[in-house]
Amino acid sequence: MSLRDHGLRVALLGALLDEVGAALAQARADAEEAFAPARADGQTQQLVMLPTGERVGLISIRDGNVSVEFGENDLLKWAAEHVPHQIREVIEPYAWDNDDVIALVAEHFPNLVRREVRSAFRKRAIEEMRGNGGQVIDPATGEGTKLATITRHKPTGAFAYKPDKGGAAQIAAMWRAGGLDSIDVGPLGRPLPLPLPVGGGSDAI
Repeated sequence: MSLRDHGLRVALLGALLDEVGAALAQARADAEEAFAPARADGQTQQLVMLPTGERVGLISIRDGNVSVEFGENDLLKWAAEHVPHQIREVIEPYAWDNDDVIALVAEHFPNLVRREVRSAFRKRAIEEMRGNGGQVIDPATGEGTKLATITRHKPTGAFAYKPDKGGAAQIAAMWRAGGLDSIDVGPLGRPLPLPLPVGGGSDAI
């Protein structure tokens, strides 16, 4: 190939990659719109099958998110009363600008120290609230205290696709054979090449 051909080949494949990427994004958006009501009705998966009936992959449709909204001070107050060992003292971030703080902060700069719930416990507490209607449970008494508001959002149709072993090759082979012509694949679905303009040119820049 000439230098010009090499340049055009790279440019062509780059242009097709951009178009295919845009087409894939649109295809996923269209699929999510269709998958959302299906997930709301309880469907969690969708087989990916060729027109011949062969399975080539699996779509897993995600459920809607569950948001947990609570006040950090409320959790801190509850933890201080029920699980005080899950509280630690931390230094305010801006305090590290002071050269004397690192070694002496607790004794000489108490205003730069605050309390917070330990991160591992905070994570567990959020999961506990998520599963118990916003309540955290006292490990000693089993008593629940509601700290959070739980909101269960409708499924958006978001999904994950996992091809079966060899599935991608099967799909590509059937597409090359013309067996998937009914599927809109954007720039790769043009049946005939576009007419080229008539004219000469040079390999020189």
